[in-house]
Amino acid sequence: MDYKPLVKKLAGVTCGHRRLIRQAASQAGLYYGQPPMLEYIDAHKNCSQTALAEALDISPASVATSLRRLEKAGYVRRTPDKTDSRKNRLALTKVGADALKRFHDCCGDIDRAVFGGFSDADCAALSALLDRMAQNLAAGETEGCDDV
Repeated sequence: MDYKPLVKKLAGVTCGHRRLIRQAASQAGLYYGQPPMLEYIDAHKNCSQTALAEALDISPASVATSLRRLEKAGYVRRTPDKTDSRKNRLALTKVGADALKRFHDCCGDIDRAVFGGFSDADCAALSALLDRMAQNLAAGETEGCDDV
């Protein structure tokens, strides 16, 4: 079977979704990569920059740059750690929480649009197929591509 048409469709859906998520972030006053940072900070009150970098698998330098931008916009507050002055603790401000809520509201609208007309059974079947694809990728089933 020629998988190219399926891969092209999957990539097209992924790209279209990413474009809409970028727009949702922008409408909420955020850059594309900022919502995951805000979500982590919200879920892990007073986390460290190091924990944030590790959790999101991004470099500490990238985290520092993004946090400066988030702090300047009033979304995040950094406070020195009480026991180790080399560390900062992170917290969302009300402005940051409001921006994150706006983003989530937009994402909910996007999700409803993407899955419009899908039944619960359709969603369950798609989920099972995507799980199988993820398992195949995790298993490294890429004959002939070991050197890539």
